[in-house]
Amino acid sequence: MSEKTNIDSAIENKLSGNNTTKTVQSELALVPSYGKIYPASSPLHNRKDIPIKIMSASEEDILNNRAFLKQRVALDKLLEAVMIDKAINLDEMIVGDKNAILLFVRILGYGSEYSVENIKCDNCDKNFKTTVDLSTIKIRDMSDVDPVENGINRFEFTLPSSKKKVYFHLLTNKDEAEISKSEEGKKKVGIVAAAPITNQLYHQIDQIEGVEDKDKMFFIKSMRALDSRELRNYIESITPGPVMEQELKCPFCEDEREYTIPIGAGFFWPRR
Repeated sequence: MSEKTNIDSAIENKLSGNNTTKTVQSELALVPSYGKIYPASSPLHNRKDIPIKIMSASEEDILNNRAFLKQRVALDKLLEAVMIDKAINLDEMIVGDKNAILLFVRILGYGSEYSVENIKCDNCDKNFKTTVDLSTIKIRDMSDVDPVENGINRFEFTLPSSKKKVYFHLLTNKDEAEISKSEEGKKKVGIVAAAPITNQLYHQIDQIEGVEDKDKMFFIKSMRALDSRELRNYIESITPGPVMEQELKCPFCEDEREYTIPIGAGFFWPRR
């Protein structure tokens, strides 16, 4: 699967071009899935980019709305506000496309500088701060990956150990919300040991060769570790969206290695 070098060139191209409307400042945001998995009835079908309204003070009001923050829907409300095409269904949007668009919106709104705190060095165990240039974040796209059929969010993978064929879909915004709600529900009733791996696979796997729907969770829980790992690795490898790993150097021991850039409060609520 190919990866865009970064989104810097895309942003430069859009910022130097004409606005798509005369009344609203807007730019084209990359849709890294290329719209391959959306049905023909969707405005996202086979779209490589969509027009996005540049953030204004009105969108900052959304980001600081206490009710939205409490319900953890502030970013969804922000996306709904900046998308020019109101026919786009955010629930059906896959998480990778959503995250890529949010990254684009953030850079256009607040710039590419992102201050990250409390990164724990894997070598000396000390916490350090750093500044990341978000415009250098790589975007994994689906230029070399196709679903089982264009316009359907459905992929297949043969488990290396059991040899069973698994059909799955890329997680949507609705899936992510349901998974989060499920995990929170378990914690509220005292189930401390949540099951993020099996819970995610249950929501993501549509069909398992030779396994009835009622037995799907049992199969997933008893799946050999090799099959589970290889399936998850494959899903990760084809999932489009920002690749949040970057080489960082610890200022204390000067050890340099790859870290996952955490998305903290400073991402959409940067301090000045």
